[in-house]
Amino acid sequence: MGFWGDSSQPPTTYTIFLLQGLLTIGTFSLQPVWARPEGVNKPELLPKERSNVIDLERFLTSGQKKRLSQQLDALEKDSGIKVRLLCQRYPDTPGLAIKDYWGLDDKSIVVVADKGPANIKQVATRNLLNFNVGSGLQLLLPPAFWNRLRSQFGSIFYLRSHGDDEAIIATINTIDTCIRLKGCVDVPKGAAEEEGVFSFLK
Repeated sequence: MGFWGDSSQPPTTYTIFLLQGLLTIGTFSLQPVWARPEGVNKPELLPKERSNVIDLERFLTSGQKKRLSQQLDALEKDSGIKVRLLCQRYPDTPGLAIKDYWGLDDKSIVVVADKGPANIKQVATRNLLNFNVGSGLQLLLPPAFWNRLRSQFGSIFYLRSHGDDEAIIATINTIDTCIRLKGCVDVPKGAAEEEGVFSFLK
């Protein structure tokens, strides 16, 4: 696992490599993604009980985590696509250990919510969201979609207005909706609302 770019610069946006064949969408953003030379593999940070949602930073309430995990279970059952959520603060991340924990493949999506190291001062330009997307999903959800999703819900402006938890929920709801719609390039209006995928499709 690693980071792309120039390690001589301080990082502002973080993205992780999960396994060979996954497309790391964070690198398509306008924000630079700088290299971290060290790999990370900390299986001890993984919960013993299997879950679609790992929240190491407590961005979500227990109720929110339960609802999101159930939503992702239903989505996988209906579509065959795995969507998983990892909330962390680098370098406190399970890293490569999530590959086997979640059984990631070319039809997997990992949403990473990460504000980065607490000692980094560039908060104003930091985006909460990064996405790791399996190569088998690039036509269904192309890079343009992930950039727009990231810009809409991961920016500091959205986080200040809505909070980390609402940004994460809106992101998951939108991904859910777009998979059920058989693909998106733009972020559909109304898809981010609470349980938005169900109301959107009625």
